[in-house]
Amino acid sequence: MDGAGARPPLFLVFHDDLSSESIHYSHYRTLHILVQWRQELGTTSVDIPWDGGLLPGRYLGVTPPISTNESSIREKEVTTTLMGELQRQGIFESEEEAKTREIVLGRLAALIKKFVRQVSLSRGLSEAAANAAGGKIYTFGSYRLGVHGPGADIDTLCVAPRHVTRDDFFNVLEGMLREMDGVTEVSGVPEAYVPIISTEISGIPIDLLFAQLDLPIIPEDLDLQDDNLLRNLDEKSIRSLNGSRVINEILRLVPNVDVFRTALRCIKLWAQSK
Repeated sequence: MDGAGARPPLFLVFHDDLSSESIHYSHYRTLHILVQWRQELGTTSVDIPWDGGLLPGRYLGVTPPISTNESSIREKEVTTTLMGELQRQGIFESEEEAKTREIVLGRLAALIKKFVRQVSLSRGLSEAAANAAGGKIYTFGSYRLGVHGPGADIDTLCVAPRHVTRDDFFNVLEGMLREMDGVTEVSGVPEAYVPIISTEISGIPIDLLFAQLDLPIIPEDLDLQDDNLLRNLDEKSIRSLNGSRVINEILRLVPNVDVFRTALRCIKLWAQSK
């Protein structure tokens, strides 16, 4: 099947004790026929990967979707009306505020690298090793989900290598934040269940967590979804990592992120009005 409306190809790989074969088909509706055919030949198991979405009869969650059909013209009109109402309710931040958030996060990311470098030098690392130690920030919560509103805070995670401790986070970084231009508030709570520094930079409130990873350096392409990163970590670092890891997993599992964000914004608005 060719053309813009064609579905991506389906690849079925059948396995048994004697052989493995790959069969290519252009349409997923033949799936049940093929599975039945192969089972009649005595196959003990069937692996069916497909890069075109969920297979027939399969869905995410505990209940099936109300419909898998394309939205009708009327439904699209109602969606447009809904988006207009959300705009009127003022739940979207301005373009100026969005740019300010990006600038603030960029400044914070630079400060984290400076913080890690400073601690690295104090631990006796060479200039080159201190510069390579890295240090990164990750966002999570409503900002990472893309459903934050005007004035909302940014949940942020600071990730540091093994030689930078939580004590450094509160004793060194907190002081560096106080000296940063545009900072009007800094409050550290090291004894919290999830230790946190709350701050406000250029009018943007930020909650900053800390995770000390068992790595000599923090690479720029570090993927927090790697379960190996959890090895040898204390409970506070694991809890701090959970926010980013869970949000990333939600965004990975949601079939349509834009629809999910709109629905979540509606639910948040409804909950706040109660």
